[in-house]
Amino acid sequence: MQRNEVRVKGELTVIHLDKDGKELAHDVYQNLVVTTGKNAGIKQIVGDAGGGAQPAKFNYIGIGTNNTAPVTGDTDLGVEIGTREQDTDPAFPSTGRGEVEVTFAAGNGTGTIEESGLFNASAAGTMYARALIGPYTKGASDALVVKWRPGLL
Repeated sequence: MQRNEVRVKGELTVIHLDKDGKELAHDVYQNLVVTTGKNAGIKQIVGDAGGGAQPAKFNYIGIGTNNTAPVTGDTDLGVEIGTREQDTDPAFPSTGRGEVEVTFAAGNGTGTIEESGLFNASAAGTMYARALIGPYTKGASDALVVKWRPGLL
């Protein structure tokens, strides 16, 4: 019997903008889908034999200042700053890759940004993936646009 495996992999794009909307940086990174994210994805597909609720969709993005390499056991950002932002209308095309995009506006997440994570809640919740980014020195009047593209291979 041939075995069919689905692997999860994703990437994110980060765009750093100054106070006038001028692009300071535009970079693409690979992410690590962590164990909690893989487990939640399986539960969304086949349910939970233990009778648990379906995990919420992953449409919150967090940013932080920790530059420790991601590992599969991560469950949160190392040092989250600012407020997790929600994409209220994530795009899910028929390509096997969706997109969640948020903007950390002026005053939210000011500092040296070196990590980002994709979550299913504004606080606590489950992390789907984590990536090292930047570093980006986000001033108080700067904005940071983060686009996550989780997908299946």
